[in-house]
Amino acid sequence: MAAINFLYRSTRDTSELNLRLLYRFEDEDYVFGTKTKIVISKSDWTDIKSGKKITDANLKNTKLELDRDCAEIETYVLLKFNKTSPTLISKDWLKNVVNDFYNPKQKEVLPETVLDYFPVFLNRKRNKTIQRTLTRYGTVYNTFKRFVEFSGSNPLIEDVDPNFQSDFEDFCNEENYANSTTNKFIEVIKSLCVDARQNGAFLSPRFELIKLRKKKNSVVYLNKSDIDKLKALNDSELGERLTRVKDWLLISCFTGQRVSDFLHFDEKNIREVDGTTLLDITQQKTNKYVTIPLLPEVLEILNKYNGKFPAVISEQKFNKYVKEVGEKAGIDEPTYGGILTKIGINKNRKVFGTYPKYELITSHIGRRSFATNLYGKFPTPLIMNVTGHSKESTFLEYIGKTSGDLAIDLAKKYSQTKN
Repeated sequence: MAAINFLYRSTRDTSELNLRLLYRFEDEDYVFGTKTKIVISKSDWTDIKSGKKITDANLKNTKLELDRDCAEIETYVLLKFNKTSPTLISKDWLKNVVNDFYNPKQKEVLPETVLDYFPVFLNRKRNKTIQRTLTRYGTVYNTFKRFVEFSGSNPLIEDVDPNFQSDFEDFCNEENYANSTTNKFIEVIKSLCVDARQNGAFLSPRFELIKLRKKKNSVVYLNKSDIDKLKALNDSELGERLTRVKDWLLISCFTGQRVSDFLHFDEKNIREVDGTTLLDITQQKTNKYVTIPLLPEVLEILNKYNGKFPAVISEQKFNKYVKEVGEKAGIDEPTYGGILTKIGINKNRKVFGTYPKYELITSHIGRRSFATNLYGKFPTPLIMNVTGHSKESTFLEYIGKTSGDLAIDLAKKYSQTKN
């Protein structure tokens, strides 16, 4: 139990009172003191503390003010004391508490609308999130600005509910965004709202009813036949530039990594364990450490480059040239998918339709091909260990497996056990 008392410790005629904190902890008594801003004359303090009846009107008023000021700071200090471990109490602690009492920190007034809160959200995430994710948040911010213009309203954070979701999805449809992109936008807006709630904002009682609308993904990948066509390409006919692109594409198909990772593979990170060649990397997007087994197809490419990976190429050029490689390989089966198309000034959207498959080849297709081609042939956790997926549900969605597909897979495997 702690106690507070006040002392006049000055030799001057008028001075500030000292506050003294007394408490007992683990059978030991502690006393700490610091100055307050309660100013009183020595004579008034002596008269008030004498215990004699006060008849002077001015002194009565002085005592009332003194009692009020002392009670306020006493209540504040004891409240802070009760919320703090006794091991942390010190003279400096008491001095800081009294200073906070007289100089209270101004509570930040947070914006109430989603649009106005976005800069706050971005600033709070700046040192906690990788640059790629920050860029995505910035894209959602710019998209939301256009939504506000489009709808003519600036939604409050507490207005984000299924009705808001429906309005925002209508806007995204008008902008020709793919369903998966719209879902990513909504996920970011939901994260913003949760962040605002942690800062004291109120959310709609219907906020938790916002559910992303799932559509079966159009999964474009290179099957075994496509990969065999790539392997069959003649390097001398392709030339050095396209040969490098082809080899990087094959490497991605047999390592299952994102372009931001496989184009930075370094032979210095290769090691041998029990006759198996392994490559250790830290994935840029997730900062996850993974070990990749280098399969024979990859080792064959390394041998071609004297134990090294092909010369590095930029992501932009890779995406541009990889379609050319696919066309030369004859990977032209009509396939449904989306192609990034310019639909206006500074506007690019995926336009979905049926195209020759080589037009749908991007830097991401190798990773998806690795996961899709190995699924069902090897235990899923082994594949996920290489791709870096944390949840099987996310992995299955990634390769386009619905609950209906999984039911068919189970039925087929069950029938095989009966034979």
